[in-house]
Amino acid sequence: MPRLAALLLLASLFTVLVAARFQPGDWDRLTAVGHTLQQQVQPLLPDPDRFQRLAGKWWHQWPRPPVDDLRHRLATDTRLQGVTVIIVEEGPTIRLRGTVPTEEIHQTIRDLATNTVGIHTVVDELATQTAPEPIQTDGP
Repeated sequence: MPRLAALLLLASLFTVLVAARFQPGDWDRLTAVGHTLQQQVQPLLPDPDRFQRLAGKWWHQWPRPPVDDLRHRLATDTRLQGVTVIIVEEGPTIRLRGTVPTEEIHQTIRDLATNTVGIHTVVDELATQTAPEPIQTDGP
């Protein structure tokens, strides 16, 4: 939607400039109008922190690289809290690196990666932690 609004604004500005027979010497006046418009619109915009929060709500609707989709899926999956996975992107192929606590979590990460649209090949280099062997002691 913002791109469409920007495109319509540019098209209308171009039409006005052509209809007004814009001359190269009119640049200073056009710049002054732009600065005036910025000064009037700037106070109406939300503060940067609020804008980032608002944009974050719509982030999932914007096109983004498949590896970013995977990172988002891994970061928001409640089953993977506290698990760190390093994702190395090599074109349409990704490598998963790190150590995970259980085979179930390992499988979950692998499934999320292979089922992410746009990722064609997953190279699984994840290691699963093994429980240490109990130490046997002789005597009290």
